[in-house]
Amino acid sequence: MIFNKLMPQNLPTFLVLAVRSALILSAMIPILWIRKGSVFTSKNKKWHFIRGLIISGAMLCSYSAYRHLPAETAAFLGTSGPFFILIFSRIFLKEHFSRLQGIFMCLGYAGVLMIMLPFSFKGGLYLLLPIVGNILVAGGVVCSRILAINQESTENTLFYASLIPFLLFSVGSVGAIPEITWTVGWFFLAIGICAGVSQLCYYQAIKATNASFVASLEFLRLFFFIPLSWIFFQEVVKTKVWVGGMLIVIASVLATLAKAKSFKK
Repeated sequence: MIFNKLMPQNLPTFLVLAVRSALILSAMIPILWIRKGSVFTSKNKKWHFIRGLIISGAMLCSYSAYRHLPAETAAFLGTSGPFFILIFSRIFLKEHFSRLQGIFMCLGYAGVLMIMLPFSFKGGLYLLLPIVGNILVAGGVVCSRILAINQESTENTLFYASLIPFLLFSVGSVGAIPEITWTVGWFFLAIGICAGVSQLCYYQAIKATNASFVASLEFLRLFFFIPLSWIFFQEVVKTKVWVGGMLIVIASVLATLAKAKSFKK
């Protein structure tokens, strides 16, 4: 998201997302060659299609908001996600999370509020995109968990998660012929690598455990984003940010330990 925010504002978001998806898709070509097209024999094509549509919407909301909102405000993007994931995993996956884990999640959210308040309402309708994006992300996580339960391969999941957004965003960016400099090219490459590794790690986590457990670590995103935004955008990090960040980390660690303890039982 840092590299996305560094992109020139005249680059259409659809084009950024199309190139991002194309880079991940190109990395899958050697795997598809070795498997000789077996990716198309997946028995979970319906869920791949649904997940592809959902994550395309989530990507559009998130990337648009990060590019147009102030960095500190954009940091709020990753904070409501865990709550929607917990709610969706409870409703659709029948996953249980303890009251203690819920308390720790609230503690983490208190750290978020400490960082963000007083909240600036600059950005107009773009402020709605983080919430919509996080709702869609939660839906995508549910689909990922369903695919994992159905023992879908990581390769298939990454392939369809790149193919469907690539097709949609390519259509949306038709006619966009911006000037691509070397700097922009490196940003595109960085976004593709970061996005690909992120998808791989997240799906492996979803395969290893339930969605509510992974959700408890989402607050750490803000803790990493704050220092990076200071490095790239020279924003002064206030004391309340450091205190809130530590609160987020402590809450995330405690929630993770609480969930791990419930697994042992």
